[in-house]
Amino acid sequence: MDGEEAVLKLLGPERHVVAAYEAEMSAYAALAAWQGHVLPRLLAAGTTRTLVPLGEDPDTWVPPPPPDQVFFIATARVPGLTLRELLTQRGCIEPAVARAAVRALQTLHAVEIPTAAAVGADAGGGGGGGRFLHGDVKLSNIMLLLPPAAAEQPPEVEPATMAAAAAGAEPADAGGASDMAHDGSGGGAASSIGMQPAAAAAGMAEGAVEEEVRCVVIDLGLSRLDATAEEQRAELHELEQLLREAAGPA
Repeated sequence: MDGEEAVLKLLGPERHVVAAYEAEMSAYAALAAWQGHVLPRLLAAGTTRTLVPLGEDPDTWVPPPPPDQVFFIATARVPGLTLRELLTQRGCIEPAVARAAVRALQTLHAVEIPTAAAVGADAGGGGGGGRFLHGDVKLSNIMLLLPPAAAEQPPEVEPATMAAAAAGAEPADAGGASDMAHDGSGGGAASSIGMQPAAAAAGMAEGAVEEEVRCVVIDLGLSRLDATAEEQRAELHELEQLLREAAGPA
């Protein structure tokens, strides 16, 4: 699209599929700062009537009437493999990749979602002013970036927010606490797939934790922006369980 490789998704005309389009667009708007890091970059979206076929002059082309309510989403191609493809090729998912997948989801969970008015109150996706929930966590919806894309730097965020994401907890001002096990010393809990939160939080704040291994979360059609912290913890646990099962023999 405009000279850039893109992945094109068509959605509609069924109402539940149009709802997935609306949810995905709401999520991309609310998580715009993370496009190109833990999300693909959104290149274009809208009704299929705006798509001009190759070889046609955009100024003179008259589109035929399409089916009602058919939309498209075009995202930049992610140079990598889904974790499902990785598991098929290698027979297991390495610990560093598993940690990168967890970090990607935790990063999105930690984002402060704007109010519904800020992202479009009628855009669908469960409204705004809450927390992001992917809603369809599985190995085929997380991609491992291959070099050189994995060397790109993440956007600047507050260290406290990144620390909370690394520890699987809410930011200090979020008014809640994680129900994950603590060690009794006031520190965060270790991830069940082996991430030590104290080291991970410090490293992530400095952009230094395994930045050579990065994952991208894709397919946001079942996502919500009004989730609770408990729902996020359950989703993170679901991902960790999938990664443990894919880790292979100890």
